Amino acid sequence: MMILLGCMDIDLALRMPKPDELNEQSTQEDEVYWGKWERSNRLSLMIMKRGIPEAFRGAVTDEVTNASDFLAKIQKRFAKNDKAETSTLLASLISMKYKGKGNVREYIMEMSHLASKLKALKLELSDDLLVHLVLISLPAQFNQFKVSYNCQKDKWTLNELISFCVQEEERLKQDKTESAHLASTSKDKGKRKNKDNKVAASNGPEQKKQKVEGCLSYRKPSDAERCIYVGDGTGLLNVYDNLYLLEIVPSYNETLHVESRGTKRKLNKDNSASLWHKRLGHISKSRVERLVSDGILDSLDFSDFDICVECIKGKQTKTKKLGANRATNVLELIHTDICGPYPTASWNGQQYFITFIDDYSRYGYLFLIHEKSQSLDVFKTFKAEVELQLNKRIKSVRSDRGGEYYGRYDGSGEQRPGPFAKYLEECGIVPQYTMPGSPSMNGVAERRNRTLKDMVRSMISHSTLPEKLWGEALKTAAYILNRVPTKAATKTPYELWTGRKPSLKHFHIWGCPAEARPYKPHEKKLDSKTVSSYFIGYAERSRGFKFYDPAIRSIFETGTATFFEDVEFGGRNQARNIVFEEEEGSTIAIDNVQNKLNNLKKICH
Repeated sequence: MMILLGCMDIDLALRMPKPDELNEQSTQEDEVYWGKWERSNRLSLMIMKRGIPEAFRGAVTDEVTNASDFLAKIQKRFAKNDKAETSTLLASLISMKYKGKGNVREYIMEMSHLASKLKALKLELSDDLLVHLVLISLPAQFNQFKVSYNCQKDKWTLNELISFCVQEEERLKQDKTESAHLASTSKDKGKRKNKDNKVAASNGPEQKKQKVEGCLSYRKPSDAERCIYVGDGTGLLNVYDNLYLLEIVPSYNETLHVESRGTKRKLNKDNSASLWHKRLGHISKSRVERLVSDGILDSLDFSDFDICVECIKGKQTKTKKLGANRATNVLELIHTDICGPYPTASWNGQQYFITFIDDYSRYGYLFLIHEKSQSLDVFKTFKAEVELQLNKRIKSVRSDRGGEYYGRYDGSGEQRPGPFAKYLEECGIVPQYTMPGSPSMNGVAERRNRTLKDMVRSMISHSTLPEKLWGEALKTAAYILNRVPTKAATKTPYELWTGRKPSLKHFHIWGCPAEARPYKPHEKKLDSKTVSSYFIGYAERSRGFKFYDPAIRSIFETGTATFFEDVEFGGRNQARNIVFEEEEGSTIAIDNVQNKLNNLKKICH
């Protein structure tokens, strides 16, 4: 606005104060100056009022007749808060991270520009501090460059840092294209071939000293190199437990052999249906196929989906249960049941678990409890959460006639309502109880509990993890069931409950080994950044994973980890018989079934 008025030569009223009013002593020069100022003030005020949006005109009253005062009031109305702007700029500067893409020179200049803005706001950052902020924000490939700076006595200026960073970036790009991998290639001479898989691994020493052909240069990877670019830069070499895993496409009629004496591994493709079957807690093949058809999972290869022994051991049943009428909306009917006690207490000492399943969506909640008497407290927690989140109210609750739900028997032999039943009556919730001795009438909850226990058996059947981690496996199974298809609904429970399709990209095989990085507030520079642990579930109130550290026998949560799902699980030859006490009369262990079959054969002979 000032530029526009200046170009029109009518900005005198904005540059000069208002002259005194004309009187009898005023000269001709005073009259001329007064006329120029009055004309400038009138035109400037008119142009400024017409130039701002109508919504902003109300911020200044029409009583203002001085153009300079009008502009000052506008500036005062829309003046920025220096403190808030300083905080925003400082937070942006500290949180900046260079991702290795683009130009490092432009990235550092952008940080310098933010520092200049802070200086204008009277928050000056020294060059030394800015240099350290830049170094901290650089990615891992600049680690050697950072060490080099820390080892030098002289300090760098910002201009020197820019020059050195540009040189280092060019060197990294050149090294990436010129690096080669330690491998042996053999022409098509009847030796091992692998056209389907990208990797062929060999533990034998026969190729150890064979000359590497087709490589510009070669060397043995150092112990510190965990991730190495190979060939033309598209391949990746991952190092774990002394085993080199190459993810590159072999040349025509050539086979890649990798030499290592490490742990026995089984390499799986990420599009393997068998791999996802294990990741999803051993759900059925039809459920996996529905995930693919619904677009939740990418196309999978079902050629390796053979008979799963763990599923047979954990899911073998007698009969199927018939279906029932369904609710038409969420929270119209909630199914609940308590299962336990389990002979071995969970990690936190619980021996029971209680489930709440919505009849319409089949979305379920699971809680571990110490005693059956905790059922009412857990239900209050569940009720408060779901009613607030969905803005609906629970109308009916279906359960068996157990004392924790219906009530205990008194001295006269009658079963009188207990605290749970009275609470439902106070809330206006209609209870639905099964007939005595007819647990099948509460089939949804009974079937959900059986499915959960089947999945837990399959997940920890041959696991070497402590048996008291069954509670974590149980919560993981419940988490999975909410995100996979069910026969009772056309969509997944998660989609019917939240209105969004679930994501399975973060799913991993329960019990697989992992290198996880926990939060260490007192971590030293030479301490290992990761902990060798086992994946045991998903964090409940944050985006992360739960791991078990066998070294110190503790559980921790973190969002940073590398999973090794390609490990061939070993350990127990005999599956552990996971039995809940209430099942002892109805469930028979696999070994007992085999013994009875053998005895029957002897009788027949």
